[in-house]
Amino acid sequence: MRKVHRVVVTASLLFIHQALAMDSKVTLINPTGRIFEKEPVRLQVSLPADAKQGSYVVRNGATEIPCQIEVMDGKPVLWIAAMIAPTGQVTYAASSGKPAATPAVKITKDAGQYVMDNGAVKVPETAPAWVNPVRIVHSYGDLPNIP
Repeated sequence: MRKVHRVVVTASLLFIHQALAMDSKVTLINPTGRIFEKEPVRLQVSLPADAKQGSYVVRNGATEIPCQIEVMDGKPVLWIAAMIAPTGQVTYAASSGKPAATPAVKITKDAGQYVMDNGAVKVPETAPAWVNPVRIVHSYGDLPNIP
């Protein structure tokens, strides 16, 4: 239920944009009373057909926002994880350029713990007894009797 509600509310965000070449500004408006954090948003900007991952930068003021280019229906589109305050608005500027380097996260297993390490922060986590989220698969005619 939460996923459906979130998609409907996300779709209700209003997108106001200026169609500029690749130095585009996009303002997102959140008319709801809920905060949206790390919300996947496709920015309405025009990208050249040969747009590649790692060749565009998105900023909110001076803060660089990680972005991703995906090819949909043969056209590249730009995605970000947006953060919009309740009844607020935020403006993102997209331009061609090389994003700042982010530290790579290494995941290792040490004495029954998984350790995530990006060079600045090291986070150990106890390994579960089983890590596969799929426990059983049934064919359509082979469904178990569930009370």
